[in-house]
Amino acid sequence: MNKPTDCPRFEGCSANICPLVNGGGFIWYPDEEVCLLSEFSGLDWVKRQRRLKKKAVPDYYFTLTMLQQDFIIKKGICGLDPDKDTCTVEGDENKWLKSHPEKREMSEGDKQILRNRMLKIRQGLIPV
Repeated sequence: MNKPTDCPRFEGCSANICPLVNGGGFIWYPDEEVCLLSEFSGLDWVKRQRRLKKKAVPDYYFTLTMLQQDFIIKKGICGLDPDKDTCTVEGDENKWLKSHPEKREMSEGDKQILRNRMLKIRQGLIPV
């Protein structure tokens, strides 16, 4: 499959961002459909869309570039405001990407610090 018309779900699909379409400029609102084709369900940005459907504010949109960044998704997360001028979207997108940095792995040292702290909490040495 190289183009959307090759997709077996093409006729009934209403996903705004199709994994078969290359390029940018796509926007997606959390109350819109996500690609249902199992072949693409493992894509990180498709997984992120599914999590955002449950936790994001539906009135704000996300671009493909935003979805491709591995950021932390919490309840009430907002994308970009659709009421802003289109000329500021690229700048707003860059601001959003900076304020939602990529997840990072914890070092073994950091993990050990948290383990020790949790142990002290369980022993009652640190008040909760």
